[in-house]
Amino acid sequence: YKILIGGDLHKRMKDLTTIRGYVNGCRKVQLDIIKTLKEGGFTHFISLADWFDKGYGSDVAAALAHTDIDRELMEAVNGNFYGLIGNHIKIRMDSNPELFLIQPHPYYRSRHSVTRPEQIIKTPKDLILNGVQIHFMHWFKEAESALDYKALIDERCHYHIGLYHTEYVIPSSQMVSAGMNMEVSDNSKISAALDKIDLAIVGHVHKPLGTFVINKNDGTTTTMIVPGSLTNTDAGMISRHEYVDMPVIEIDENGTVTLSYHRQTLYTDELIFMRKNITDDTREKLK
Repeated sequence: YKILIGGDLHKRMKDLTTIRGYVNGCRKVQLDIIKTLKEGGFTHFISLADWFDKGYGSDVAAALAHTDIDRELMEAVNGNFYGLIGNHIKIRMDSNPELFLIQPHPYYRSRHSVTRPEQIIKTPKDLILNGVQIHFMHWFKEAESALDYKALIDERCHYHIGLYHTEYVIPSSQMVSAGMNMEVSDNSKISAALDKIDLAIVGHVHKPLGTFVINKNDGTTTTMIVPGSLTNTDAGMISRHEYVDMPVIEIDENGTVTLSYHRQTLYTDELIFMRKNITDDTREKLK
């Protein structure tokens, strides 16, 4: 098995008022990913949630075009398009294309029923490949700490990969060093939440934090990767980045796991970033 993992893509129906070229940049990144999947012999693609930014309202044309390319991605990996469910699915949820793509779903249900037997973006609790258990720790609205993201370990598996869409499992030291003061859990709760997790890959945080090792209370370690978002969603400089090193996980027939990275450009040089208080922006918001 060969798995490519991508962070938040945040597809939108139109550009952000402070970032011109946003929609086209998103499209180019996804087309690159599809090309990488086809040429690299990948068997699976996994999104770390927030594949879409929010609902599309009445813009049916944009929703159809943007879900059509998702079908193309799914076909590139023979239906093995997986994803976490993130917090942005709740924003204008009824017209959010991501809600449509994860149907049928037992909890997040669309107003119009979908009769297809399988999801386009599969959102299971876990996936086991050659004795490697991949845990899909979907965003949990009521979560208060990392302990709410403790995985259910299958002891028959010899290696465990946790996928998360929350800042709670990231140590405060990593957040502070990146210039972010997001609310996080204390180290003891993070250690308990990552019990028996060998590799943790975390979305939700848009600024790439890279790869680092967490030393847990029981003497074991967890390698954590915070790859960053696949688009620049803010005009500010703090989280702006030009590329993402997407994790690549290969699992051979004996269950041996190999980790590498694929560098994906975000076409940041083609974007136009604007201050929020400029006249054109104000006029656009009034419109």
